[in-house]
Amino acid sequence: CHKFNPAGAQGARNAICDAIVLANCIYSMPDASSESIEASFEEYYRQRYRHAEIAYEGSVLMSKILTGQNWYERLLRHAILNYLPAWMNRKQAMEENIYRPQVAWLPLIKNRGVGPVLPQEFGQKDGTDVDI
Repeated sequence: CHKFNPAGAQGARNAICDAIVLANCIYSMPDASSESIEASFEEYYRQRYRHAEIAYEGSVLMSKILTGQNWYERLLRHAILNYLPAWMNRKQAMEENIYRPQVAWLPLIKNRGVGPVLPQEFGQKDGTDVDI
């Protein structure tokens, strides 16, 4: 379970990513055996853990920035909210949105944005690789 500060919208975003990746892992199971189910959950963990951990760490930091009470956290909040250049905000947003899993059994959406996208971690059911 990963807990996020509600102000950052990371909880909903990660819940959606969790659901997509888990559905893809279940969809790609060769059969309904307990070994396949266990392998699907291991694959889900492999794909999601690091991304959820990064989002959680960012949420903890954002909580300290937004609600911190000691002098350092107040100073950090003041500096970030008043002096952080717009290009740094854009760079952070690009880094947060680079991971965009898609549902395996639907037609994949091409990247129409300006930022890069991590490659999809699954092939189609027929065994072909995904090229976004």
